[in-house]
Amino acid sequence: MSSRNRNCICLFCICYVTFIYSDHHQTSLVDCHLCAFSYLVNIWDDSQPEHLEKLGVELDLLKAEGPTLERLESIATLYQLTGDLRGAAAYLHMAEEREDATDQTVLKLVSIYLSAGKNEEAVGIMEKALARFPDSSGINYTLGVLYANSGQPESAIEKLQHAAALDPENAELSYVLAQVYLHNEQKENASDILKKLSRGDSFPVSWDLVYCQVLMDLEKGNMAVRRLNKLQEKEPDNATVKKALLEALFKNSMIEINAGRLSRAQKSLERALELDPDKVETLMGLAVLYKQMGDPLNALKYCDYALARDHENLKLFEFKGGIERAEGMTKEADSTYKKGLQIARTTGDEVYIQKFTEKIENPL
Repeated sequence: MSSRNRNCICLFCICYVTFIYSDHHQTSLVDCHLCAFSYLVNIWDDSQPEHLEKLGVELDLLKAEGPTLERLESIATLYQLTGDLRGAAAYLHMAEEREDATDQTVLKLVSIYLSAGKNEEAVGIMEKALARFPDSSGINYTLGVLYANSGQPESAIEKLQHAAALDPENAELSYVLAQVYLHNEQKENASDILKKLSRGDSFPVSWDLVYCQVLMDLEKGNMAVRRLNKLQEKEPDNATVKKALLEALFKNSMIEINAGRLSRAQKSLERALELDPDKVETLMGLAVLYKQMGDPLNALKYCDYALARDHENLKLFEFKGGIERAEGMTKEADSTYKKGLQIARTTGDEVYIQKFTEKIENPL
């Protein structure tokens, strides 16, 4: 990941956390995204003369009435809106040093450093602030995100765990912790968090899809399929949900076939066929299933259905030829292998050229 992209990601996280820990805590995730986007646009928009006028007024009031936390933060914000990050940082540093400064003051200051690409300095500010605000879920969360982006997973998880404990009702925060667990291959821990979140009032489809993928990775395919079936019933036109369900059904059916649970595999594949009658993987799965069930005619039928949709699938030609040869259909098998060999030569697939050549030359 480039330094520029990493800075943008970090900055987005700071904008996001500043928002979700503000008075608008209950605002939707989409609104949080819009808030962060608006914030980023404003930073680099220096064509706003009205902000310069307001800045002059605030600076005059500062001289006349003295600094207050609210005024220092207001001046810093105006400097941001005019594109002067150095000026914004200077006033936020003054605000941060005050006794009445809050964790939000620190988060605003850190966002300035991140927008300027000063990631290490931002981490230093957060670590110092943590001693002052140890029970700030916002600071723990943000520092956790920064650690994750800098390749310190253990420290990231520690801070995010603490943030989640401080604010257990914040589902977005817990979801980020689950994502960090996943990034570090701690899938059981991620699954535990996602399972708990799934019992809440709000569990977005995108989160549910991640949870189902984790369940599949943990070889809990039946649970994943049940969840995805319910999602598909709720959102029948959601192409992403449909794709995930089809993939889960196919993967689960292969597990069931290998375990000898053929009736379960058949149910999974028939459900997949119902969702998409033209999906080649499902047709191949049914061919494998019927071969296992001792029904070569149906196995060959589904091989032909699949080949009608994927004319150059060399694995299918090999599988079909194998069934034909096992059933004593010598001419049919030779024809299948020769067709596969011709395609392999056209595509330059050396592995299958060798396979098909050997099968044609050694029919026994």
